[in-house]
Amino acid sequence: MMRKGDSFIELDDRASRASGKDGTVLISIHYNSSSSGIRGPETCYWRVDSHGLATRVQRAMESVSPAESGNRGKVRRRLRLTRNPDVPCILAEPGYLSHPAEARLCSDPAYRERMASALARAILDQQANGDAGSLPKPIYAPPSRPTDPPGS
Repeated sequence: MMRKGDSFIELDDRASRASGKDGTVLISIHYNSSSSGIRGPETCYWRVDSHGLATRVQRAMESVSPAESGNRGKVRRRLRLTRNPDVPCILAEPGYLSHPAEARLCSDPAYRERMASALARAILDQQANGDAGSLPKPIYAPPSRPTDPPGS
């Protein structure tokens, strides 16, 4: 756990704190927002060694999220947080606060507890069993920088 309270930690600091620690994974959990009515859980990853973790976390979120919320799935996305650490790292988006029905669901403490428990089980399963699913081909590219354009 990187923080105990509601404080911001710079993205590059998050990556450097997690890097170099054996057995560590970096999972950043966000509730997303969009202007287009999008809903459903989504997991972003970039590194090949994060694919199995992303697969398990996405399945875990899908098991908690109602079917009508849909499933945004796993997305290979080049973000500093999913690319720069030297440990498996993902961005988990359990839902969209901009969608009224999903926002009500995400505001329910019991729902958030079920989601947190599912995420914890996915992490433990990954630790115990290793990669899941077929792995994508590696992408060899330099680390992202704070000066990179948004979304790159």
